Amino acid sequence: MTQSTPLATSSSTKTGGGGESLSQEIAPSPYHLAQLQQADSPYSTLSFPPQASTYLPFKNESFDIVIMLAVLEHLHYPESMLQEISRVLKPKGAAIITAPSHAAKPVLEFLAFKLHIVSEAEIADHKRYFNKRDLQQILESIPSLHLERHRYFQCGMNNFAIMRKFL
Repeated sequence: MTQSTPLATSSSTKTGGGGESLSQEIAPSPYHLAQLQQADSPYSTLSFPPQASTYLPFKNESFDIVIMLAVLEHLHYPESMLQEISRVLKPKGAAIITAPSHAAKPVLEFLAFKLHIVSEAEIADHKRYFNKRDLQQILESIPSLHLERHRYFQCGMNNFAIMRKFL
């Protein structure tokens, strides 16, 4: 009988009296992180279906707020992640998201690949950049999630969005 190692671990921050979870953080398990970081790892060439990379191991309607800062641009399937966020949000719950705008792409690439003052690996991992219209188009495929507020910050280089779940 073989023992499997969980792909991801989660940790909770608890309040005092009632013991309710204030926050939950998901991270790759230490075992899988070490395996994936090895240059000669057989895992380095694996690909996964969209649901494997975006599945959140929580019950439906588990959270009032989901915060995702500078993550969306690293995902092959941002639509699937936003659909999954909608699933785990309670009705009237909010997703707070930041992602770089199209204007940031040349600046970040210059800082990373020419000046070497930003992580090259981090910028090379960006799958796409977003503007308000891009986010609205993604949300058109997720009827329960609506863009409540959007603004650009850092001289237009980043998006700040609040998405609200309605049923």
